[in-house]
Amino acid sequence: LKDKIFIREVIVIPNPTQIFEICRHKQISNQTEEITRKLQKPRAVTATAKVLKICEILEITERNPEIRQQKERQEVEKFLQYMNEDTSVIDDLYRLGKYKPDLNKPRSILLSLKSSWDSRRILSNARKLKEYDIPIYVSRALSPEDIETEKKLLKKRWLMINDDNVPRKDLKIRNLELFHNGTKVNIEEMD
Repeated sequence: LKDKIFIREVIVIPNPTQIFEICRHKQISNQTEEITRKLQKPRAVTATAKVLKICEILEITERNPEIRQQKERQEVEKFLQYMNEDTSVIDDLYRLGKYKPDLNKPRSILLSLKSSWDSRRILSNARKLKEYDIPIYVSRALSPEDIETEKKLLKKRWLMINDDNVPRKDLKIRNLELFHNGTKVNIEEMD
């Protein structure tokens, strides 16, 4: 018996405080992993608050895309100056869709700005464009999910107008939500 060593298994039962600390540490590390995962995901350009959609800026019929983009940038800078905005807020801009010289309607431009504050300021000053040479419309760019939500809201709005005889002026869509006389319509009611 002296040659053999017996090892007993010792089980340590932690007290409730230790269990809480272990769980809290596990929860914090899970949250950190989730945040890291979100930061590593590439985001769509259109999903950011810094991107605006500009409609009705006339297309240049130049065949060279570099010259065309340079002239479009000048046109966007011209309308920003008209709104008393600094042109240095432009980060990037490009037209949506493929260039075709015989298009009847000009393609929209996605304007990427350096900060979301610039975007908000431009949207709040967009009313100044009513007196601009040509009618230009500025709105925030929507992500594909937001576009689907907006389609559902518009469909529900038309159903309420046609089937429920709700006056059109009583229904408003603001920030991807439908309002009837200032009261938000529940999403559950939409299906």
